[in-house]
Amino acid sequence: VGEVKNNTISNNTANNASQGGIHLKKYIRDSEISNNTVTGQHLQDEAFGIMLEGHSTHNNLISNNTVTDNVRGILFFGGGGIEGGSHAPEGGCHSNSIEANTINNGSGELDAGQAAIKVDGGYDNNIKDNTINNGGGVGIRLTSSSWSASLAYGNEVSGNSITDARFAGIRLDSGSHDNIVDANSISGTLNLTLDSGEESEITQGDGIFIESDAGTGNVFEDNSISGSEGDGMENQTTTSVDASPNWWGSADDPSDDIVGAVDYAPWYLDAEMTTLAQQDCAGTYGGDAAEDNCGTCDDDA
Repeated sequence: VGEVKNNTISNNTANNASQGGIHLKKYIRDSEISNNTVTGQHLQDEAFGIMLEGHSTHNNLISNNTVTDNVRGILFFGGGGIEGGSHAPEGGCHSNSIEANTINNGSGELDAGQAAIKVDGGYDNNIKDNTINNGGGVGIRLTSSSWSASLAYGNEVSGNSITDARFAGIRLDSGSHDNIVDANSISGTLNLTLDSGEESEITQGDGIFIESDAGTGNVFEDNSISGSEGDGMENQTTTSVDASPNWWGSADDPSDDIVGAVDYAPWYLDAEMTTLAQQDCAGTYGGDAAEDNCGTCDDDA
């Protein structure tokens, strides 16, 4: 479908297409894709369940769909949305919502690792309340490719349940900046090697993975992150990220489950996320230093 607005696509079943189940392309706005079942798109590497593509694609809703056994799940693709450019003065995909979908990728005989939800060049989008059980790859990815030519920023990833993802529950890379990742449950992320045998080979299994080329200003709070084969969070950038407060699967100091520059204190002490770790008199979160009878802080208490 080209240059579309005010469309409703609902209650359809799309099975085993060669490339994609539902694909809206070019200047898409004010449309809704809901209550569809899309499955079995895994005959080529770039196959997908649902994709919205195009310059300044905005104000669309993708909700309550069941998207399973596809190489890629649901995608926003900026499609050359260069901010201020002649083709797309408003930038990439923006002000859209992906919510309350059930997604489980499956790559068939192709390599695993693609995302259940991917924003490739887009801003101010909401990705919320989706259920992702993604044995096929990453749960949610915010990125930018040379084709989209627009960074991922100002997006909110909230209230999603991500279990058994591979490589990363949530992945940020390629300049993604100033995004909010909050109130998600990420559990059981499994290790996966991408680009095996190549110079770019990489193995991860992190709840949240921030690659070295990601931007700054991303915030991670009120998430439940547990059971990863790799780390709860790995930040490969040189800039510290705000990751407090979160629940890391234990009341203990989560530093052993974190790699890189991450500001993680205070953290939650309980899975219900009602109680925060406190500083002792020496200023250490979760520490046991206490004041003696003379009011002096005793680090050996």
